[in-house]
Amino acid sequence: MEIELSFKQELEDLLRYYNDGDIVEAKKKSIFITKNFPENPIAWRILSSILRDNNKFQETLEINKKLIELESDNFEHYYNLGNNFLELEKFNEAILSYKKAIELNANYVDSYINLGIAFKSLGELRSAEKIYKKALSFNSNNALIFSNLATILQMLGEYDKAKIICKKAIELNPDSPNNFYNLAVIFQFEKNSNYAEKNYKIAISLEPNFYQAYNNLGLLYQEKGNYIKAQKYYDKALEINPDFAETYNNKGKINRLLGKLDDADILYRKAIELNKNLSSAHSNLLYLQSSNSYNHDLHLKEAVNFGRVLKENIKTPITQRSYKKSPKSLNIGLVSGDFLSHPVGYFLESFLSNLNPKKIKLFAYSTQPNEDDLTKRLKNNFSAWNSIYGKNDQEASQSIHDDQIHILFDLSGHTSKNRLPVFSYKPAPIQVTWLGYWATTGVAEIDYFLGDPFRTPYDEDNHFTESIWQLPETSVCFSKPRDNVEIKSLPALSNGFITFGCFNNLTKLTDEVVKVRADILKSVPESKLFLKNRQLSSDQILNSVLDKFAQHNISSDRLILEGSSPRKEYFEAYNKVDISLSPFPFSGHTTSLEGLWMGVPVLVRKGNNCVSHHGELITHHAGLTEWIANDNNEYIKKAIKLSADLNKLSNLRNDLREKTLSSPLFDSERFAKYFEEALFKMWNKNEKKN
Repeated sequence: MEIELSFKQELEDLLRYYNDGDIVEAKKKSIFITKNFPENPIAWRILSSILRDNNKFQETLEINKKLIELESDNFEHYYNLGNNFLELEKFNEAILSYKKAIELNANYVDSYINLGIAFKSLGELRSAEKIYKKALSFNSNNALIFSNLATILQMLGEYDKAKIICKKAIELNPDSPNNFYNLAVIFQFEKNSNYAEKNYKIAISLEPNFYQAYNNLGLLYQEKGNYIKAQKYYDKALEINPDFAETYNNKGKINRLLGKLDDADILYRKAIELNKNLSSAHSNLLYLQSSNSYNHDLHLKEAVNFGRVLKENIKTPITQRSYKKSPKSLNIGLVSGDFLSHPVGYFLESFLSNLNPKKIKLFAYSTQPNEDDLTKRLKNNFSAWNSIYGKNDQEASQSIHDDQIHILFDLSGHTSKNRLPVFSYKPAPIQVTWLGYWATTGVAEIDYFLGDPFRTPYDEDNHFTESIWQLPETSVCFSKPRDNVEIKSLPALSNGFITFGCFNNLTKLTDEVVKVRADILKSVPESKLFLKNRQLSSDQILNSVLDKFAQHNISSDRLILEGSSPRKEYFEAYNKVDISLSPFPFSGHTTSLEGLWMGVPVLVRKGNNCVSHHGELITHHAGLTEWIANDNNEYIKKAIKLSADLNKLSNLRNDLREKTLSSPLFDSERFAKYFEEALFKMWNKNEKKN
């Protein structure tokens, strides 16, 4: 009797403390009761609530397991356990808990909502879609379910369906800023900037401190090339939340595009300081270092640090593997966000079709949802086409491992849409970085950098954390463009002056490059420089380019500046160019090959790292060794000399396309043979080692 009275009093005290908001005493009392009266669930529930509110998720987890022992038929305990697992990012365990909660109470909608979130976190988007649709079958007026489902459909690339669902969420809850924000995101993915902007602004009107919406408005204007307005929105986002790392990262990109490289460096480092796990900021910093003012010691140090950060975040590395010895065919995985009309796609198209499907089985792992006509053509070469967009790194790596991939290729390096963190889990026994980047990744789990004698000479192997694996002639092979574009006669013959050209990204237009080009224009009377790139659609950048040359007394009438155009028109623009001038140290690559196909020779400068060796590789195989300069002075002298003989230039123009197409730069059948041989040599070496 006394024990019962004691328990009753203790419980009354606990409830009084808890209801009065005296959390300190409530916690003490709940601990006392659970220790002395462990079979009563009330104190356990209150203690669970207190610990959860203080982010003590692991401790809460153990309490919810105890509650399940006491009340195994109470769905709320399984629901709360699922929430614990969700907070601890143990998504598979969360899924099992929510499913049990639904089994005990099929009408509790929050179990479905959070189960969908768990599926989404694992990248199981179709499962999330199915769960949300099931929830809507008995709760069709829940705006949150519609909102979450819209996000899933957007991630699946089903934008029309996503918009319909999101608009339904808005109809049910027009006061939710998140609903308008989600609709804006869908429009932004669709490249419908006007509707995206409209909905971001509605979201902000409902929640004036919605810094994520300001950040995305900045991205919207950055994509449009309106960098002044983008900066204003980024600044507003940081005014509201000065610790939002993503915005510093985005501001860094703008400064890089504007040529403010020191400012970009500072901003990327600030983003990393605020969130060391923001891998895109690390990648942007490494991209910046590798492409401008390259210092291989500093770059290697930063890259190794990036790899170390990735390793610290791995919860369960993949170690269990089983493969047949001396296989007759190899499973080759390619991870990329550029399986479409992009330089990576152009390099892949012809060569993949020449691989022997009996020896090489290709598996694609796309890191983004967008596709185009080139994607459809590429798909024909793959045994399996997978999307890892939306999957977390661990789940993506597990799915690659489950496909029994022998050799996994990263095709992005530190460019956008990369998934380098996936490689840190080591989902395949051999991992290689290739094609889309020009420097080390810093990821210790990537074994090789696939190069060639020109781009990656062995005496520069200290630039890489990876081992260099050289293909015999070239490590890249371009696909013959499908556009039927005629090469016209040398423009100088009708113009009466030489037109130099460069269609490269303007971030390569450093002060050093501007000075050299200005000296060339001064030395070649009445000559002009034709620059073409999408960045020149921005008035801010166009005026910046004009100012840079004006500082060297080059007037605007000596410059031809154009923005982007469809690919066929882009090729036709080469008919206005007599000689291409490759930038340095970040030399032209895709643009140089496209120019050669259009009969335009390219002048390059030697360098001392992979990114500066592109031009040497290309000109060597095109038979243009005299077009390689050792330094800036020789570059200027060669530009003067080579532009003086119009007959020689005209003859070269007439022969260059066929000469280049028959070279290793375009010979996809030959390249495929060397590529296959390299793959089997890699595998045989791995077998001997293990």
